[in-house]
Amino acid sequence: MVQALRFRDIAQGIADYLAQFDAVFAGLPERLAFDAGGVRFSVASNLPGWLEGAAPLLQGAGQGCGEAVRIAVVDAASPFRGLRWADAFYHAREVEMALEPTPFRLVYMPEYGFWQVYDRAARVGVQWMETPGSRPPWDGGAPLRAFLHWALAGADRGLVHAGTLACGDAGVLLAGAGGSGKSGTVIAGVLAGLATVGDDYVLAALDAGPVAMPVFNTLKQDPAGFGRLGLGRYLDPAPPLNWQEKHQFTLRALTGAGMPARIGLRAILLPKVAGVGPSRLAPATPREAFLALAPSSLSQNTGERGGSVAFIARLTRMLPCHVLHLGPDPVEVAGFLREFIEGGAA
Repeated sequence: MVQALRFRDIAQGIADYLAQFDAVFAGLPERLAFDAGGVRFSVASNLPGWLEGAAPLLQGAGQGCGEAVRIAVVDAASPFRGLRWADAFYHAREVEMALEPTPFRLVYMPEYGFWQVYDRAARVGVQWMETPGSRPPWDGGAPLRAFLHWALAGADRGLVHAGTLACGDAGVLLAGAGGSGKSGTVIAGVLAGLATVGDDYVLAALDAGPVAMPVFNTLKQDPAGFGRLGLGRYLDPAPPLNWQEKHQFTLRALTGAGMPARIGLRAILLPKVAGVGPSRLAPATPREAFLALAPSSLSQNTGERGGSVAFIARLTRMLPCHVLHLGPDPVEVAGFLREFIEGGAA
């Protein structure tokens, strides 16, 4: 059985679809529970091995409290009804705007036969795929990202596309587009004994901070960076390349350690590959930090756009901002950042 969704009555269509949730969720055989940002997530699936593959990538730090967010991950063989877009075209931004005043959120990727629907009020969602492999390639490194975004977003918190490094409970946020050196800097720091709560997506919050908390345990590095950082000494054989032609692995696979539950943020750094000379800092404005954080954070997460813009603007105004000109030696970069953080990171 398939349910058709149409733009003119999209909210009612999602409500009708999720009306089956409780009955079907209870019968799904595969189970996974994890915590993120103080929220408990309970995931059920009909797909053998899917949750087992996702579990190492979902950090699970901290203790969730209250009623769990429940998510079903299913394919066409499950008891959940299938989904079909009934209009001639699907305009993602128009659907997002139409759903903004409602509790419902939707991601649909027709090229993959991939759907994610969520009710923020009831805290339930379904990821429906035509087949077990019908999902976008980036989902393999950040599973359930949209649900984490929808469930954790608020006036004082949100997922941001950034890396982190810390000494003890104090650290920095590293923001920049692909190729800026963000991931390589995080891994260089980790190999030198610094902590991280993520090198791609983290949950930032202002209500107790500002602080950053982990959501994914994933690290990535392209083959050139893999060799430059000497990762073959720790990961042999080298992990396979992902859809970005980068080696993907977990922090635990690299160091045997997990991530701290949170770190206090002391500054925002905007990495820039200098290529020569020692690492150094230069002043940056909150506007520059906002432009380094916001575009990718907004474009890669559907929904909560206005709240996310306001949150990122507040975050960048609260913290000192610097351009980090990266020297060519990873050991020197890590030592420079350790000294900066331990010195107060102002």
